Amino acid sequence: MNMTIIIACELPERALLQRYKRDGSYTDCYYMDMPRHIAMSEYISTFYTTSLFKVERKILALAAGKHIIRCGRPQPCAGARIKLRCVEC
Repeated sequence: MNMTIIIACELPERALLQRYKRDGSYTDCYYMDMPRHIAMSEYISTFYTTSLFKVERKILALAAGKHIIRCGRPQPCAGARIKLRCVEC
């Protein structure tokens, strides 16, 4: 059985969260070694289409008292900016 190990680590100096850490806010950072290179566009595309993200989106919509937002799967090219196409249901 091959277990994926997620490891806690120090926040990198160039991380966007550094400004919050400097202000004394709680931050954390984790990493996981992957068996292959994963492009950022593939990672983001996969993240926004997971079942867990869909559940989170519903919870946030209910908490905010807004309609559920459905986002189209982003199709970014390598190095391109990623834009999400969202519509209210």
